[in-house]
Order: sequence, then C-alpha cells, then structure tokens
Amino acid sequence: MEVGNTIMLDSSGDIVLDDKLRVPILSQSSKVQQDIAVIIKSAKGSLASDPRFGTDIVGIVNAKGDQAITEGLVRDALQQYAHTKYINAITVTTRRENREIYVTATVTLADKSVITIEATA
Repeated sequence: MEVGNTIMLDSSGDIVLDDKLRVPILSQSSKVQQDIAVIIKSAKGSLASDPRFGTDIVGIVNAKGDQAITEGLVRDALQQYAHTKYINAITVTTRRENREIYVTATVTLADKSVITIEATA
C-alpha cells in the first residue's frame, strides 16, 4: 500500500522535532494512524478543499450522548479516508464535563492490514 509520507505531529497537532531539531517523517502504518487521528480531531468542513473532511462535531453535540448516533458519525468520518476498507469495531466515549470524545477504532485498510487507533477530540 502506497500511503506517502507526512510530518510527525504530537497529540495537540503541533509539529514534533527530534533531538537534532529535525522534523521526523512518518510513513506507512504510522502515517495512516496519524491521518485517522487528525480526521477524528477535525471538525467536518474544516478543510476548504474537501467540505466532507472531518467528524460531524455538531451532530455529536446534538446527539446528546446517544452512543449509536455518535459512533455512526465517527464511523462516517473514518470511511471517507482513502485507505480505509472498513471499520471492524468502534467505541466512542463522551465526557460532557470536559467536552471531549474518546475514540477507539479497529480499521481494516485497503491493503487488508488491520490497525487500532485511539484518539481524543
């Protein structure tokens, strides 16, 4: 599977620098995991060139904690990723007190490899 390369980001989305102040480059499964985490953390419509990109945060808020709706919205966002073949399992936990969602997903990629991703948005 050719997924290209990208720069490494930390959990807050900032660029990571190594000990020599160089920007590490991610490839293959590390890149895919980071890409999926970015999709989960991005609001739908936040990418001008692709208004479908991201997770429907407004929909999640309007779901008012409904697990099935919330998981469906996150599943829809992950299905848009070009390297996703299907979502094997997904669990979304919402915490209203800190307005965050915690996502754990097991994803089968187009090359039939399976990865598990955890992300907070």
